[in-house]
Amino acid sequence: IIAVADTFDAMYSDRPYRKRMNFEKAVSIIKEVSGTQLTPDVVDAFLRLVERGEFRAADDTGGGSTEDINNIHKRQNEESGSDKPAEGNTEPKDDGTKPEEADTKPEGEGTKPEEGNTKPEDGKTAE
Repeated sequence: IIAVADTFDAMYSDRPYRKRMNFEKAVSIIKEVSGTQLTPDVVDAFLRLVERGEFRAADDTGGGSTEDINNIHKRQNEESGSDKPAEGNTEPKDDGTKPEEADTKPEGEGTKPEEGNTKPEDGKTAE
């Protein structure tokens, strides 16, 4: 219940860095993630309340952003000149690691053995 409420609030509230998302867009995103990120029964209850007009703000005139959140993050990074992935990005990098794993891997891990060290990882001598 809290997850659905927080998800809706995060999208449908004005933030210092952006205006609230369009009501229909926020509701459609909640529908999209039902069953993967949000519990379907709770989303269904939320949608029944939406149909009754329970959550639309009184000052909502149909405006608000309809932009996808990934596009917003991409634009913000471009404007700031940062090539750093948006927070929470868990998409694999080209090397197959997640962004936070690639940046924190201990030095030397995953590299070729030092010259002269031909001992396999299992500790047995190569023949």
